Amino acid sequence: MRGDWRGAGLAGEARRVGGFAGAGIGLAAAALFYALAPLLRYTAMFPAWMAFWFAFDAMLGHFERRPRRLGWRGGLAALASGLGFYAISGIWTNPAPGGPDYALHLAAWFAAFFPGFAALLVRRAAQRSGS
Repeated sequence: MRGDWRGAGLAGEARRVGGFAGAGIGLAAAALFYALAPLLRYTAMFPAWMAFWFAFDAMLGHFERRPRRLGWRGGLAALASGLGFYAISGIWTNPAPGGPDYALHLAAWFAAFFPGFAALLVRRAAQRSGS
C-alpha cells in the first residue's frame, strides 16, 4: 500500500516522493539560512537547523498518515543532531594543514546527522517490527 513503512524505509512511490521531499527540505533550510544570514549572521544556522528537523518530522508524519503537531520528536532530532554538529565543528575551526581529509569529513557529517535521524526513526522501526 502506498505510504506504508516497509523494511528500512518507505514503500514504492512513497520512497521516491520522500527522496524528492527530503531534498526539497534541505534546499529550503539552506534558503532559510541565506535569507536570515544578513540579519543574524551565522546564528541563522539555528532557526534553519530547527526548521530542517521539524520539516523532516512533519514529512514522516505525513507518510505514516498520522500527521501530528510539531513536537518533541523534531525538537529532539534538532537537539541531538545539533550536539553532533557541535562535536564535529573542529573540522572547520581546526582544519588539517594538508587540506581536508575527505573520509574524515564524511564520517564527521554522518556522526552529526545520525542522532537526528535516529531520533525520528528509531521508535517507528520498533513499531513496524511489533515491539
